[in-house]
This record gives sequence, structure tokens and C-alpha cells, in this order.
Amino acid sequence: MENTYSFLNLNSCTFRGEIIKTSRSKMETMTQFKIDSPDVGPRQKGRLRLQLPSDWSQGDILSVTATDCHGRDLVTRTWSLRTPADRLNDLLAGRPKGDLTVTRTNEQITVGAGHFAATFDARTGLLQGIRKHGKLLPLANGPRLVPESQTATQPEITINEAGDHVALTVRNPSHGLESLTWKIHSEGYLEMKCAYLLEGEHAFHGVTFDFPEKEMKAKTWLGDGPYRVWQNRMKGPTFGRWETAYNDTETGMSWIYPEFKGYFSHVNWMEISSASGPLTVATDQQGLFVRILEPKVWRSPTFPGDLSFLRAIPATNSKFIGFNDLGPQSKAARVDGEQQISLYFE
Repeated sequence: MENTYSFLNLNSCTFRGEIIKTSRSKMETMTQFKIDSPDVGPRQKGRLRLQLPSDWSQGDILSVTATDCHGRDLVTRTWSLRTPADRLNDLLAGRPKGDLTVTRTNEQITVGAGHFAATFDARTGLLQGIRKHGKLLPLANGPRLVPESQTATQPEITINEAGDHVALTVRNPSHGLESLTWKIHSEGYLEMKCAYLLEGEHAFHGVTFDFPEKEMKAKTWLGDGPYRVWQNRMKGPTFGRWETAYNDTETGMSWIYPEFKGYFSHVNWMEISSASGPLTVATDQQGLFVRILEPKVWRSPTFPGDLSFLRAIPATNSKFIGFNDLGPQSKAARVDGEQQISLYFE
């Protein structure tokens, strides 16, 4: 750690730690512990040594807060103690199995598992909608590659029924993808794995879906929050469970915060509340960004879709300077080779 004070030693500050437990419905402190203040002089660097409690491995998040000599909190840093794959297993555990059904026409393929059903375009293999308990959740028309690809293909779809799941494999998928596989599990959830090839520098890249803005009511997620991020503004949010009701905040024009729209980092899962019911999307991958709707920001890069899952996100501008002129943190991401995205919908 670095002491950026000009005159004070860090032993004038106090430090405290917390082990935090999370679930889909809440986030609460499991254990608090004191941290000895380090002897680090002004403008010097040193180490903060943590004496973790014996039950730390039972928690989900480690939080460390620094407080100044006047009792004011200076900064809080958080670290996830579990992987997205661990949390995905918890999310999907203990679900009852339902009967698998497959219905295919010239236009649609519908696969059901109990109260859950997913419908796909029989020509492209793209998702057309998800039904839960008979209600249609308007997630559709994806995954599509962003940035957009104009490559024309002739997709071929094969269906394989394998006991506890039905797999749809799309060969030569459309919309810029190299591979696309869907699995509908008998426990009532949908698994998607896709890959794409990109070379060179790109301001953003990943896949996108449609989800009408008028249908969105709120979002709850486990990841960095509660504020959005940009490639050149990653600091500030902390890892945890967050909730935000829908709003259409435009910086400088309205004052409802945190913003609902934008890019959110290190998302493990996100539940979107809609007029038709909740939709949860989770991943087993580290470092995935979720973009929800199009933030109203001056000269910000735009691309299609309403709900996107990205490996890289764009930078933003300052009041007078475009992001292209703001230095190396705003530089487009370099991509070389295959990129993979793994998602689970329930």
C-alpha cells in the first residue's frame, strides 16, 4: 500500500476488516476484525498485514476499510473469496427436475423443462424467448457479435437429447460467431456457450441480446457496484450484492443515482425484474462485463441490443475531451484470436 499523505504516518489511521456473506436476497457481515496500522511514512510504501479470522473461508467477500485520525472513512477495498463458478453451482443447486420436451417446426424450436421453456429460431439458432411458469420473458435475438459482423452464413442446427438435457448445436452460426451451443437442463435452466474470432483493436467486444427497455423494472446483481464503470474509470465500485430500480439518469441533467443504465464489471450474476417476472443471467467466467441499455453519455460509442455480455468495454469522455485523446487507459482493447462467453439463464 502507498501513503499519499504529505505529513502523516499511516499509523495515525485505523483499519478494519470484514468477512461478508452474500445470497440472492441479502448481503451481511459475518465477522469483523481489527487490523494493525502499519508504520509507513509520508509518500512511502509498505504492507498491510491481515490477521484473518479462522472462519474467513466460509465467507464470500473480504472488505478492508481505512479510517483517518478524525474518524472519517477514507477508502474501502473488497475482494471476492469465491470464483464465479463456485457461485454458479450454489445458484443452480437443489433444483427439481422436470420432463424434457422438444417441439420443432420450420420456423421455431422450443425445448421445455418443467415450468421452463426456451424458443429458438429454427434457421439461425438465435434465442427468441424464454417462458417461466407460462409467462414470456422478452429476452431475444441473441447472441449477436458486437462489433457487428456482416459475414453471411448458412447455419445448421442439430438437436441431441441426452437424458438430463437437450443440446442444440449451431454449425456455421450467424452474426459473426464461430460456434454456438445451447443446453436446456431438466432442472429448468438454459446454458449458452459461444465463441468468436477478432483481431486488432476494438473499443468493445462481446455478444448482445434484445430486451425492451419498457419491460425493465429493476436489477439486482453480484459484482462491482453500485455504480457503473468505463474502461478508463474502473475505480470506485466495490464487489458485493447491489440493487437498483430503473431510472433514466443523464449526467448533469438529472440526479437519480446510482444509474441503472451502463457497464458493470466483474458480474457473477444479475437478476432483471420485468413486467413478466424475473430473469437471472449468471456466468462461470472471471471478469465479465454486463452492459444494460444504452447510457446517455456525450459521444459515447453505441451498438445494438439492450443486454450485452462483454470481454472489453469502451472508455468515456471528459467534459471537453473525447476518449480518443485521454491517454493509454482509454485506448481500445487489443484482441488476438478466439474469445469465449459462457452464460446461464434461469
